[in-house]
Amino acid sequence: MTMEGLQSSLWIGKKKHWTTLCAKCLSWTPMDRQNRKNKVCCNRLCAVLSCNRLCPAADKSRVVPVSEVVAVQEGIMEFLPYRKVQVSERDFTVLFVQRSGHSPRWTLGRRVFSAPSRDLRELWVSALRTCLQQHIRCRPQRLLVFINPFGGRGHGRKIYQSQVSPLFELAGISTHVLGEREREQMKEGGRDQRGAHCQC
Repeated sequence: MTMEGLQSSLWIGKKKHWTTLCAKCLSWTPMDRQNRKNKVCCNRLCAVLSCNRLCPAADKSRVVPVSEVVAVQEGIMEFLPYRKVQVSERDFTVLFVQRSGHSPRWTLGRRVFSAPSRDLRELWVSALRTCLQQHIRCRPQRLLVFINPFGGRGHGRKIYQSQVSPLFELAGISTHVLGEREREQMKEGGRDQRGAHCQC
């Protein structure tokens, strides 16, 4: 990976994309007759990302800030409803957070990229993980999790274990889970305790 970033053509499904990685963002653009000769440079995509507007050459591009990438996995990863990985020499999966339309709610995005060779796949995985390491320090490393026993129609703990906990694990975040009884004991034992927490 150079100072200018990493760029190459990768496949997403049956469509070839020009894919670019820099310290700030990962982007991919469908390659067709129009943009094959006019590949969008990473600097312009970062400008689009920062000012939140589209330039003519980037209207078909997808841009994901590296800070919003959750994990990178060799092979084809399925995360929901259960995590499983299909071994593949040329594929890698990127998981990232994304907004659901105009809603403030965040969802988990997933893209499987296919490289022409295993060596290029390894180069992309290594470069992505290197960039990701620079942003991990800004994330919480440990979370105290409270599970509402009445949440999810009474299935709060099961939902957490099957959908939320694996996501924290992928992001490298360690957790300590408290039930309602333990939560009440903490309140009674010391109301001045502080720390990052996640309530489910």
